[in-house]
Amino acid sequence: MRTLLAKALRRIASIIAPVGGQIDITDDYVKWLCFANAGMLDRGNLYLINYALSHLPSSAPLLEIGSFCALSANVLTHYKRKHGIHNRLVTCDKWEFEIGDKDREHIDGSPVSFAEYRQLA
Repeated sequence: MRTLLAKALRRIASIIAPVGGQIDITDDYVKWLCFANAGMLDRGNLYLINYALSHLPSSAPLLEIGSFCALSANVLTHYKRKHGIHNRLVTCDKWEFEIGDKDREHIDGSPVSFAEYRQLA
């Protein structure tokens, strides 16, 4: 039964997804944003973000945990505007990085310490 289900799901995926395996709905704004804004965002997630926002069940706030350089927060804001969604977007990130690296106090080649950089958050 599992094999049959797995085969059916692979067949459906091959019909709805392009050869690369991801549905990419990148528009010009998102292309520019992904070029100019540092961050970590798999392009296949654009479809999922767009779908989730276009099917919101309420006007409750949206929460993004782990915002790093705000690329995904900016994409969420773009799709909110595109769909006329007014839910408040709240982002948070502890900005705990390089804490365990006791041998390095500064970013290589910079006078800015990791502690000073974390204070910018």
